[in-house]
Amino acid sequence: MNGNEPLTTFTNEELGRVVSFTKLLSKVHSKVSTLNPTSTTQCSALGRGLIDKLEIFLPEKMLVSELLERCEYLGFKVEGKKLRDKKFYLVIETGKMNVNCFLGVPDNQEFQKVILNPSHANNLSISEFVLHQIFGPTVLRSKIYRLDFTVDIYEEYQQVLRGLDVKYKKAHVEYMGGSIKTGLLIGSGNDKILIYNKAKRERVKRPWTRLERQLSGSKVPIKVFEQLRYGLSEILDYDPLSIVTLNNLEFNEVSNLTQNQHEQLSEFKALIKHEGYFLTRKKLNANKNFQRDYRKYFSLTPYQQQPSDIFNADIKNFFQEVMQ
Repeated sequence: MNGNEPLTTFTNEELGRVVSFTKLLSKVHSKVSTLNPTSTTQCSALGRGLIDKLEIFLPEKMLVSELLERCEYLGFKVEGKKLRDKKFYLVIETGKMNVNCFLGVPDNQEFQKVILNPSHANNLSISEFVLHQIFGPTVLRSKIYRLDFTVDIYEEYQQVLRGLDVKYKKAHVEYMGGSIKTGLLIGSGNDKILIYNKAKRERVKRPWTRLERQLSGSKVPIKVFEQLRYGLSEILDYDPLSIVTLNNLEFNEVSNLTQNQHEQLSEFKALIKHEGYFLTRKKLNANKNFQRDYRKYFSLTPYQQQPSDIFNADIKNFFQEVMQ
């Protein structure tokens, strides 16, 4: 491909969008040059909240050959590899974040599903601009299949788990990790909550726990990629992390216990140590007697800042329009 040749042919409407993005290029590049993923300027006392994963379906399937041609024109490196789900992707390295195009198997010659992590760019507008560069203005019509809303808590995983409470009725629960539990999956299908040891996954030696709400399919509050840039109020109204509460849990001094109550208290303390409050209550409430039998043994003090507070404050920065 000759570098002077146009990448594709646009309608007048699409050309208008291209011009709009081009005029804002210098502002976007300026924003990118000052980003620092480890900066605490956007972090509250406890952590930060972002959109971590965005999964979209392009309006039409795209040929791999066309994608490679476009990325060569843009100077983006493309590598085929299997990712964590053991499926095959074309991974586009843009310098700002990776864009993963799902093939499934190496022999597929076209694709439609695209996955990226807007949190790696720290700004939604940059993510939108990168996709626009690669796929053209029609990417704005892509359907959103999955959105992951996250909060990073800079405390040890076990400490977060100890006082964790989640408002989920009849929640399906799975452990993450092997013999040493490093995470918890609550819920199923299109709506899940993950709590896991992010420090262990990233192999860093500092307290770091991630809380994540994964919404997909019919549960996604915003359906079309173009609407996402205007979706801050919808996300705030949805308040995806309001179902999670963090507490300090302390054991009370209780006197005159019977032998049975001593055994009951010992079991309760052991469960809290290994499972945390949410799972302990779930296990001990089979007969709906948890409040009656165990509430006298402990006190819960909610954190002054909850995951919802952190997320709702930081997502405003994440949506900040560098394009204005």
